[in-house]
Amino acid sequence: MSFYGTSFANIQSGWYRETQNENYALGRSHIDQIWSKQCDDILTHYVFEYGTYFSALSEKIIQEIDVLCGSNILNEARYFEYYLANRAYEIEETKIFWEESFKKEFDRSYKCTFCKKETLLLNCHPEIIKTQGITPQYCRNCEYVIKRYESLDVKVKDNIPILLRNITGEKKCNICNRGYSLENEIFTYASFGGKSVDCLYPNLFTSICPKCFKKAFKDYKRGSKKTQLSRLYELFIFIEEIPTQDFSNLFYLFNDEESILNLFKIFLKLRTPEGYKKDFGSFFAALVASGILPEGSRKLTIGTMVLAEDGHLCLSIAEKEVDDFLFKHQIQHDKEVHYPNSKMRTDWEIYKNDHRIFIEYFGLMNNPDYAKKTQYEIKLAKENSIELIELYPEDNWREKIRIRFDILSEGSDIK
Repeated sequence: MSFYGTSFANIQSGWYRETQNENYALGRSHIDQIWSKQCDDILTHYVFEYGTYFSALSEKIIQEIDVLCGSNILNEARYFEYYLANRAYEIEETKIFWEESFKKEFDRSYKCTFCKKETLLLNCHPEIIKTQGITPQYCRNCEYVIKRYESLDVKVKDNIPILLRNITGEKKCNICNRGYSLENEIFTYASFGGKSVDCLYPNLFTSICPKCFKKAFKDYKRGSKKTQLSRLYELFIFIEEIPTQDFSNLFYLFNDEESILNLFKIFLKLRTPEGYKKDFGSFFAALVASGILPEGSRKLTIGTMVLAEDGHLCLSIAEKEVDDFLFKHQIQHDKEVHYPNSKMRTDWEIYKNDHRIFIEYFGLMNNPDYAKKTQYEIKLAKENSIELIELYPEDNWREKIRIRFDILSEGSDIK
């Protein structure tokens, strides 16, 4: 049954207008108290403007009525969308227009520009009409994926339409060799108890079935402690930095098939951070016992934060390398300085000739949440007229810094 006809939710019976149930009465009685001819005019305008799809704009209608009446129906009344539908059915001219509009829409469809799937507009979820209007570009699933990955790099985004156009087809898992489909897995997530990773991301580059995907997040307890430590060391060698307890971020480090497959194969036989804590007392202790952090490194490390040569605490080996490079070339810098009027902090702040410069090492751009945070920091710097030097793992970041600070060769001071 469509969301948009007069038969949806039994609107024709007038149940919402008549019920005395306490759960609904707040909405009915509250709206009745403020409703006026002008409210009818607003509702009528939307029915004539959007026809049978007006109900998808219920929030917008109520917002206009709240402005008109100085009310707060949007936050105080329950199920106001049913009130609007009942009222539209009560007014003769809107009722007739609504019913005729619904009949005219029986054969109207739209094609998603991403997955190319054709859908009857009457079967389109109200959220799509709400966000895209009555000529949508994307279906609901594609809209979700596009928003999820809108901050990622071009290589990731280029793969999205390819995946979505084949979302219903059968794929063969490159780990277990079983056949599977992603059609019902668009909203499938897994986590280690914190940030979530979605099943679609690895499938943008390779084929990993939902079963193997979820299995990678489970605590693999088999094997001796020595074996468990060797697997943690294998992860360290593979990602080329000291792993933190935030394992979820590691799944967004790579955007090529070979690396993602190798990462999943490691995780399929790896303990979770909580598992390592249980067996070794702390995750830090597991890092020391595995040889990732040698004995005595406690003086140099707090948790998984590495101490740079100048004493600054860094969150990864890569960050330490940048800090050590600045120190080596006598570029005075401060660590973790707040952006103006914000809780966000930059990796490094530098003053040169009274000119404020921020340096950020953006190391996890394949993580959608991290990428959004990155875009926000770039925006903050621009709004506050702060020069921002952006460093990425694929960059020759040393050359970027040399050029900006006039470092002619190794060991040179800035001019």
